[in-house]
Amino acid sequence: MIRAPRIKLEITLTLFLALMGQTLLLIPHRQESLTSGIPPLLITIVGIATWVFSRWLKITAITNTHNERRLTSYAAGAAIGLFVFRYIQTGFIIEGILLALLAINLFIPSSRQMDMPARFTGDLAITLGNIALGIILTLTPRLLLTPVYVPLLNWQTELGITFFLSGLYALPLLIRKKRPGASSLPRYLLAVPWAGYTLLFLLSGRLVSGLAAFSLLFYLAASHHLPWQRLVLSPNDRMGRRLIQTLHTIETILLFMLAGLLSLTGPIGGGFSARDAVWIFFAVLASTTTTGALVAYHAILNKFSTSLLPTEVNLNLSLNDNAKTTFVNQILASFISRLSKHEFNVFARLQTFESKILEIEKQLTLEKKRVNQLILLNELSRQLETQLDQPVAAQLAVNMLERALNCALAIVFQPVTNRRQFKVMAMAGTHINTLPPSYSQSMQSGVLGRTARQRKTQVVQDTRLDADYVCLSEQRFLSEISVPIIHRGHLKGILVVDSEKIAAFSSIDVEMIEAVAAELIRAWERSSYQQRLTDLIQAGISLSTLLNLQTAITKIANVSRKTLEAQFTFVALFDNDKLNHTAHAGTAPELLNSLLSNPSENAFLQIAISASRPFRIRDVRKHKPTHQLHLDNPRLRSLLVIPIRLHRRNIGVVLAFGKQDEVFFSENDESLAGLLSSQAAAAIESAWLYQELRNTLQTTTLLFHLSSGVIQAEGIDQAAKIVAETAFHLANAKQVGIALFTTEKTLETQLVVDHLGIHHSAKQPYDLIEKTCLSGQRVFIPSTQDSARVCYPLQTPLRNYGALWLEIPNANQFSSRYSSNLQALANQAAVALERAILLAESRQQAQALENAYQEMEKTYDQTLTALTFALDVRDRETRGHSLRVAQIASRLGQALGLSERQIKALERGALLHDIGKIGISDTILHKPAPLTEAEWEIMRMHPEIGARIVEGIPFLEESLPVIRYHQERWDGSGYPIGLQKNDIPLMARIFAVADVFDALTSARPYRKKVTVEKALAYIKNQAGILLDPEIVAVFIALAEEGKIKDLINT
Repeated sequence: MIRAPRIKLEITLTLFLALMGQTLLLIPHRQESLTSGIPPLLITIVGIATWVFSRWLKITAITNTHNERRLTSYAAGAAIGLFVFRYIQTGFIIEGILLALLAINLFIPSSRQMDMPARFTGDLAITLGNIALGIILTLTPRLLLTPVYVPLLNWQTELGITFFLSGLYALPLLIRKKRPGASSLPRYLLAVPWAGYTLLFLLSGRLVSGLAAFSLLFYLAASHHLPWQRLVLSPNDRMGRRLIQTLHTIETILLFMLAGLLSLTGPIGGGFSARDAVWIFFAVLASTTTTGALVAYHAILNKFSTSLLPTEVNLNLSLNDNAKTTFVNQILASFISRLSKHEFNVFARLQTFESKILEIEKQLTLEKKRVNQLILLNELSRQLETQLDQPVAAQLAVNMLERALNCALAIVFQPVTNRRQFKVMAMAGTHINTLPPSYSQSMQSGVLGRTARQRKTQVVQDTRLDADYVCLSEQRFLSEISVPIIHRGHLKGILVVDSEKIAAFSSIDVEMIEAVAAELIRAWERSSYQQRLTDLIQAGISLSTLLNLQTAITKIANVSRKTLEAQFTFVALFDNDKLNHTAHAGTAPELLNSLLSNPSENAFLQIAISASRPFRIRDVRKHKPTHQLHLDNPRLRSLLVIPIRLHRRNIGVVLAFGKQDEVFFSENDESLAGLLSSQAAAAIESAWLYQELRNTLQTTTLLFHLSSGVIQAEGIDQAAKIVAETAFHLANAKQVGIALFTTEKTLETQLVVDHLGIHHSAKQPYDLIEKTCLSGQRVFIPSTQDSARVCYPLQTPLRNYGALWLEIPNANQFSSRYSSNLQALANQAAVALERAILLAESRQQAQALENAYQEMEKTYDQTLTALTFALDVRDRETRGHSLRVAQIASRLGQALGLSERQIKALERGALLHDIGKIGISDTILHKPAPLTEAEWEIMRMHPEIGARIVEGIPFLEESLPVIRYHQERWDGSGYPIGLQKNDIPLMARIFAVADVFDALTSARPYRKKVTVEKALAYIKNQAGILLDPEIVAVFIALAEEGKIKDLINT
C-alpha cells in the first residue's frame, strides 16, 4: 500500500492541473498574464491536454496501480515543470518556486520502501519556503514592483511577517517528529499566510497566482482530513476502477460541452460573469464527485463505514492512527454514517455475497485456466492434423504442455522392447538442459515402470514420499504426472510432466495431460497410416514394372507384410479354380504347409477366393472354416483376407496373419487392404499381359521367319523343312510332319521332324492327311491319355498344297494354348508356299524376258554398227572414225562417273553422230578443195538432220544430245545453235574432246595426222576455249596413264 503523504501530494497536483485545465477552457481571460502571446487554439489544446492528464494522474493515484503510478508521477512532474517555466517566464516567481517544491517531491521514491527522515518530506520543504518567502517580502520590497504582484503591495509587510513566523514556529515541531503528518498543527500554521495570499489574488480576479496558492493551501489544510489510504482501491477491484473511469469520462464530456457552449456566447466582458459562475460550479462538482463516489463505494462494499464512524456507535473511527477526533472528523463521520446507515441491515447478506464472490472468482480462475488449456489443446490438435513423424509430433506435444503448465520438464518416453528400457523421444521445459537427450530408464523401475505395469495415469504430488520415484536428473522434482500412451492395448509410450513445486498439478491439469496423450496417439496412428499408404503407393509403382509373374506375386507378399504390419503373408493365384502360383513372406513353416496341403479341398481357401471384398477374422482357431490351420505361435491367430479381383472375377487371394505389436488388424488395415488388392490385380494383369505379349511376339517372329525363309527357299523341299521345324518349336511337340502334293495330286515332298532331327523317309499318317485335305479343316485325334495328333490343311483360295500334322504331349494344354497359334502357322505356311511357288515362276518368266531383251539390244547394237560402217564407206576419209570416237568417249565417260545407261547412250550417240551427213550431197562431202561459205552452211546442217533422223526411236532418245550438239564449242563458236559452257549437254562435251583427239591423230586428205603429244598439247591449249576444261583434265590424265593407247588410230 502507498503511504498517505504520497497520495496527498499526488491529489494536490491533480487538483492544480484540473483547475488549470478548467480555467484555460472556461475562463481563459482570467489567465491573461500567463497566456499572453499564445494563440487561442493552442490555449484550448493545452487546456484539454492538462485536464485529461489530471484525470489520468488521479485514476492512477486512486486505483493503486504501482507500475503506472511511477510513470504517471514522473510525467506529472514534467508537466508541472512546464508550468513552472511559464510562471517564472511571465514574472510569477513565487508561484513557480512553489510549484517546483511540490513537483520535486514526485521524484522522491515512496517512503514505504525506504523510511526517509522528515527533513526530506514536502512539509519541511514548504516550511523552509515560508521562512524564505517571509524574508523576501519583508526585506526586498522591489520584488513586488512587477505588475503581477500588485494585489500584495498594501499587505507586503504583514504577509512577510506572517510567512516568516509561521515557518519559524512550525520548523521545530516538524523536526521533533519522526514521521511528518503525525500532528496537524504545523500544517495549519503553514497554511495561514497562504490563505491570505490566495484570498488577495482571488478577490482581485487574478487566478494565475490564486490557483497555485490554493493548491498548496489544500495540501496543507484540507487534504489531511480525508482518509486517502482507505479510499485507494485494490489493484484487482475492477468495479471500482470502472466507476472512477466512468465518472471522469462524464466530467470530461461535461467540461467539453460547457466549453463549447461558452465559446458561442460571444465576446468576454469584464467583472464577474456567467463564465466565472460556470467555472466555480464545475470546479466544485469535479472536486467532490470522485471523493463522494469513493466514500459511498467503500461504505457499501468494503465496510468502510465501520472504520469511519465515531466510537460512541461502536465503529472505532480512526482517520489517522495517532490523530485525535476533531470537529471536522466528526462532521465527516456523521456524513458517512448517514450515507451508510441503511446498509447495516444487509451487512450479513453482503458477507455471504462476498464469500460467494470469492468462490466464483476461484471457479472463474479455474475455468479461465481450463479454457486456456483447451485453446492450446485445440491448437495442438490442428498442428497434429498434418502428417508428421512421431518425434516431431511428440515435440509439439511437450512444447504445448510447457506453455500450458509452465512445468520444469515435459518428456515423451518411447519403449525399447528388446532392451526393456524407455528412451527419450522428445522433451521441453525450463530444466531441459538437466537431462541428456540419450537418457534411458528401465521399464521395471520408478514411476515409469509402475505406469507401464498398471497402464494407468500416476499422479505423485510429493515425490519425497514415493518410494518408487527415480530422479530423472541431478535435481529432484517434487511433483510428477506419468500418463501411459496406449493404442489397442499396446503401450506406445509414456508422457511425463515434472514440477519443482509440491502438489503442483490439479485434476484439470491431469485431464489435460491425458487429452494430450490421446491426441498424440491419434497423430501417431494417422502418421503411421499415411506413411503406410505412401509406401503402398510407391510399392504399386514398382509392382507395375515387374514382368515375371512369380516375381510379381513374391513382391506382393513382401509389400503386403510391410504395409499391413503382418507377421506372415501368403499369396495364391488360381486358374480354373486350381492353384497354380504361390508366394509367402515371413516365417511360419507349419502354417505354410497347412495352406499348401491339398488346396483344392481346403474350404477356407474356397471361401477366401469367393469373397468380394477384404474381411477380418479375430481368431482363426475359433473360426470353423479355419480351425484346421496349424499356427506356429498364438500371435498368428488374427487374419486379414484380401481377395484379388480382376474384371469382377477373383483370380487370387492374399492372407495376412498376425498383426505386429498388436493383437488384431484394424479398420485402417482393412482400408489399406482394398488398395493393396487393386495394386496386386494390376501387377498380375501386367505380368500376364507381358507374358501374352511375349508369346505373341515369339509367335509373330517365328511366322515372320517362316514367311521369309519359305520365300527365300531354293526349292520346295527346303520350304517344307522350314515349315516343319517352325511348327516343332512353336508347339513343343513330340513329332511334326508335312506332306506336299502337286496339282495332279501326286506326292511332291514329305518329311518328319522330332528331337532326333529331320527324317525324309519316315512313315506318315496318310489317313489323317487325306481326311484333312478332303475336309479342308483341322482334324484332332487323341491317340493316348497323355498325347494327341492334330492335322492342319495347307491351302489357299488357289489350291490345296498338302497338310501339316503334329503329335503333342498334352491334349488339354494344346486346346487352350497352342491351337490358334498353330492354325495361324498353317495359314502362314500355305501362303508362304504359294508365294514361293509364284515367286519361282515369276523368276523364270523374268529371266526369259531378260534374255529376250538382251538379245534385242544386241540386235540393235549390231544394226547401229552396220549403219555406222555404211556411213564410213560413203565417206572414205573418216572410215573407222565413229567407232574409235565411241570407244574413247565410253572410257572418258567411265572416268567421269557416268552410269552404265549414260555410257551406253554416249556410245550410241558417238556411233551415229555423223548420221546427218546422209542428207549432204557427195559433191560437198567429197570436195577436195576448201568449202565455200554457202557449202559450209549446208554442212553445218548435218547435226540437225541427224537428230531428225533418230527422233522417235525409243532406245536412241538419250543419244539425241550427242547427235544434235556434237559440234557445239565451249566458247559458243560452234553450231548449229551456238551453245556455250554448261548449256552444252554433258555427253556432247565429252564427245567433243574424244572427236578432236581422234581427228588430230587421224590422217585427212588436206593434212597429215599429228602425234599423240601434239594432239594432247592442242587439246590442253583449247581447254576453256573450244573444250570443257574439267573434261580435258580427266582426258589428259587418261592419256598419260595409257588407258586409251589401244584406241589411237595407227
